[in-house]
This record gives sequence, C-alpha cells and structure tokens, in this order.
Amino acid sequence: MISIMLDIIKVGKIIILSNDLDLIQIVRKIYPYCSCVGQNENSDWIITVCKEDGVYCAKYKAFVYEKLSVNGLYYFLYEIIQVIIEEIMIQNELNILHGSVMERNGEAFIFSAKTNGGKSTLVFNLNYYGYNYISDDYAVIDNDICSIVPVHLPIKLRTLIPTPEIASENVIVRDYNPISIENYYLVRPFSFSENRSYRLRALFLLNRNDKVSCINKLDYKDSYKNIILNSKEPDMKAVKRIASISLNLIKQIDVYELSYKDTFQCWNMLKSLNN
Repeated sequence: MISIMLDIIKVGKIIILSNDLDLIQIVRKIYPYCSCVGQNENSDWIITVCKEDGVYCAKYKAFVYEKLSVNGLYYFLYEIIQVIIEEIMIQNELNILHGSVMERNGEAFIFSAKTNGGKSTLVFNLNYYGYNYISDDYAVIDNDICSIVPVHLPIKLRTLIPTPEIASENVIVRDYNPISIENYYLVRPFSFSENRSYRLRALFLLNRNDKVSCINKLDYKDSYKNIILNSKEPDMKAVKRIASISLNLIKQIDVYELSYKDTFQCWNMLKSLNN
C-alpha cells in the first residue's frame, strides 16, 4: 500500500491510500505539492484508490466510482479534491471569492468573470507571460484579510482556443468526464507559485470583447459591492462574512474593471499598472 498526502496550506491534509505504487505520478499531475508518507498519517479526509486488472476503483465517503480508466481517475481526483476542499473551507469558515488567481513579484491578483467568461483561459495565458499560477476558480482569503491561500489544482478549460501553443505534457487529460458528465480539458500550468500565502494586490472584473480594451479603477462603493457579489459561497452566512471583511479589504487593494480583446493587450494593461 502507498499513502500520499496533499498539503493544502490553511486548508488541511488530504490522504490518498492505494495499492498502486505508481499512483504518486498521477496525483502529482493533479496537485503538485504532495508526497508519500507513512501509513499512520492522520487525516479526516481520506480517498482510497484500488487498481485491479488495469482499471481503478475510487472511493470517498458516499462517492464510489468503479472501472475507471487512467483518464477517468484524473477526473475523479480533480472533482473529489474540490469537494473535500469545499467541505474544509465551509467547516473552517474561510472567505472565498469566485475568481482565478495569479502571482507576480510576490503579489497576488484575482481575475473574476461570469461563468464561461474566459478567466481560466486568461490565467493560463498569463502563466505563459510570466505570472505564476495560484488557483483556478477559488480565491481563498487568509484570516489576515489581505492574503491569498493557493489551491494548486489544474486549470479547467472547455477549449484550447485562444491559448498559446501547449506542450503535450501540459494537457493532463482531454476526454469525457464521467463524474460531472461533461467534456473539458485539465491543463497543468507552466509554473506554480510557492505553497504559501501571498499578499493580495488587486481584483480585476473581466469583460472580454472585440470592441474595447481599457482598464478603469472602481470607486469605494462599487469596489465594496463587487467584492460581495463575487462571494463563491451562495449561503447568507458566507456572504455576511465577506461583507464584514470587505470594508477593510478595499482599503488595502484596488478593484478594476478590465475590458480586453486578447491576452497580449490585457498583459500590457497589467504591466502599465506596475510601472
């Protein structure tokens, strides 16, 4: 048996138990900060993966999937690790915004957009332009309010257009996901941030279009409103928590509306803010 630990800072330790001694290679593609540990490692969140006759059976609590191919196992691990992270976040009452996060020069930047609004494609492209990847779809705010906790799961893309040329090793899987019953790509970023908290510098509200490229800083009132509207958790308790920290948050970060035609223009606008 092998015991693999995923170390998700400020969130917890997830353990994967398996009879497949080579499973660590699969897990590292889904989460880079993992390692083999002793069988006595304690955790409230344990996934079991058994391999028999070349196929996998994967379990977590009531979630049981049998006869998974390697591709199916990639999807299972991606989906179930998200489930566990969300369970832990709710349990620990963490503050979560809906957005993808990148790091540059030791500072974190949140990029938020409506579903299918292009934020995941943008952050993958920014990774190509020198930004380090922190998280896709989760912006987890640390207890000190102005720091971001990384969640280094792969980037989920429904299309590879428009993205830079992707090396074959970046695409983890491109297939039908039997867990969520949809087709999409899981793509490994070019470079990850370190596994630590990062100071939050700014939040960008994305508007991808073919007509206008501009960036506008929001005033105090609109910044406050948009932070609350971008709460990842829909329940009232979570929204109230976000509302309670937003007044302090907008004193420390900037909030922008960013309209862009393509990634290169977006990248140039972001560079102008740093100059």
